[in-house]
Parts: sequence; C-alpha cells; structure tokens
Amino acid sequence: MSREDDRLQRAKDALKNALQELESEPQSSSNARATATRSPNIGVVDQQRQSATDDFRVNETLTPDRARSEVLTRAGLGRVRLVFPDRKASHQDLQKFLEGKFPKLKAAGGFEVLRAHGGGGGQRTLVPLPPSNEGYTVPYLKERLNSAVAYIRPLQADLDESSSNE
Repeated sequence: MSREDDRLQRAKDALKNALQELESEPQSSSNARATATRSPNIGVVDQQRQSATDDFRVNETLTPDRARSEVLTRAGLGRVRLVFPDRKASHQDLQKFLEGKFPKLKAAGGFEVLRAHGGGGGQRTLVPLPPSNEGYTVPYLKERLNSAVAYIRPLQADLDESSSNE
C-alpha cells in the first residue's frame, strides 16, 4: 500500500468513526447548553439583538494549514466570524445570509456543514453534520456545533479560489 493509499484509508476510517459518534449523539434540545452566551470563540448569542455569532470557513475536506488558510482568505473563503441577524433563522434564511457573506457560494449548487473531528493540533478530518428535517437552521447548528468552528463545503461545484482582488 502506498503512502497516499495509507493516508486515504486513515482519513476514511476517521470519517467513519466520526459519523458513528455523531449518529449516537442525542438529537434532543435537552443536550443544548442552557445558558444564553458561550465562549467568545463561537456561538455567542446576543439576547437583546436576537442574533447569533459563529465562525465559518468555506471549501475544505481537512482543516486547512496556515498556507491553505492564506489562499482561502485571499479568495474571500477564509475564516470569518458571522453574526446571524436572527438566531432562529430557517435554512433558506441561513443560505441567503451565507451567500451574502460568501458570494462565490451561490454557484456551488448547495452546501453542507462540517466540523473538525478529533483533538490536537494539525490538520484534522472534517465530518459532515447531517441536516435536520428542516435543513440547516441556526438553532440546529448551535446545538450540534456547540463551540466548534463550522466548515462549509459546496455540493455540486468547486469554488473559484482566485484572489477576490483580481
């Protein structure tokens, strides 16, 4: 088995294990945090403005290293802290909001939300979050992501990674 095949097999195994863990997690809202605010890293809810804040990255299968992060940032696809105007936003509202923040996402033919699996530093495998019956809503993402960074992956097309300034 080549080094590339071995790396691919390890990634597949990690993804399979992560999916099994996600499927075994309870889906009820009782698992959600009871407090209105969370770590400043992600998921801060402003009760007076009825908004929610999350960190998002676009276009990945592994957590990006520093060089990859710079490429994505120049393309307008890097890490961004987003404040959702409505913390109870539907899937359609969330999609419009993300497409407004990441215009290149409009040409993607839809998207899926992922989160990093495993601890430690370095690159980690990204695991898809299965959408709820209503799709990806802000309350659903807040419950499932907790304090993790959300990663957005286009479904039908790769996004243009040329610099936004070109």
